Amino acid sequence: MSDYQKAWQQYRNLKRQYLRVLVVGFLIFVAASVLSMVFHDERSALLVAISWILFFMYAQYRFFAFLCPRCGKPFDRRFRLLGFYSYARKCMHCGLQKFST
Repeated sequence: MSDYQKAWQQYRNLKRQYLRVLVVGFLIFVAASVLSMVFHDERSALLVAISWILFFMYAQYRFFAFLCPRCGKPFDRRFRLLGFYSYARKCMHCGLQKFST
């Protein structure tokens, strides 16, 4: 497996981790919110929400800080609040196409 293939596999793993934290964290937050309403304890839902936001921010940072396998600079460094839409198809610095070998 070439260095580029390893780097793109790492990119896929970071993307999966980012999406998992987003979806699973949201589901856990909803469950905690429902339980907090049942037991009249808002602090637990707040703690879950803060934890989820911190994990989400960490996963998002790691995903968006992915370095280009060719030039070593950030592949896509444009500011985004949420990463639900398309990302750069090529490196913003050297022009390497995404998933090229």
